[in-house]
Amino acid sequence: IGESGFLSVVDNRGQFIFSPKEKITVLTKAFSNQLLGDGFLSQIDKVNQLSGMLNNESVLMHARYLTTNLYLLSVLPEEEMLDSSQELGKLIILITVIAIVVAIILVFFVLQLLVLRPISDLNAAARSIGGGHLDLDIKINSNDEIGSLSASFMEMSKSLRQTHEEVSYTANHDGLTGLPNRLMFQEYLSRILLAAKQSGQKIALLFLDLDDFKQINDTLGHQAGDDNGRPAPCLSR
Repeated sequence: IGESGFLSVVDNRGQFIFSPKEKITVLTKAFSNQLLGDGFLSQIDKVNQLSGMLNNESVLMHARYLTTNLYLLSVLPEEEMLDSSQELGKLIILITVIAIVVAIILVFFVLQLLVLRPISDLNAAARSIGGGHLDLDIKINSNDEIGSLSASFMEMSKSLRQTHEEVSYTANHDGLTGLPNRLMFQEYLSRILLAAKQSGQKIALLFLDLDDFKQINDTLGHQAGDDNGRPAPCLSR
């Protein structure tokens, strides 16, 4: 038992039947009277621990009933038991610290996966929207507040993209005819001139004008002028 503990067998008279030879004499002197005098063996079912001195060393003895008139005694130095308790306490503390560290790592990993990374993605999406990049693809599939915020970002990006397309169309097309306006014409002309310059080719520009169109507005009204200004529908068989 441990490093210096041992087992013994004693009868109902307190005599040691079995014990290490080098300790049986000491045991007999130390415990025989105490076993009988305190009624320890007769109350084995109620009390199974006895303390005493063995070779000037405090020991603890536990008893267990074996059979008629025979009891098993285990003797363990109290100091050794205390040392074992301290070692066990250190082991428990170490296991507790490791468990806490592992729990912190797991919590951080879960937070990183479920909270920090989605927030980082939303932050990047916000910067992208602020920079004018409206084609977002936020892959956050969750049913919590972050998922709702992600859906709001996607909806806002879609709405801004549609608005941008509408504004771009309005800025580059005539509101009456729907044809490309002067701004788009200048942009196209600049591209064509640059391409012609780089390739060494020549281009031709045809300019058409309608004379006295103002008389239609003055005589028939602006509505008639707008109706005549719209392009005729293309009829095909």
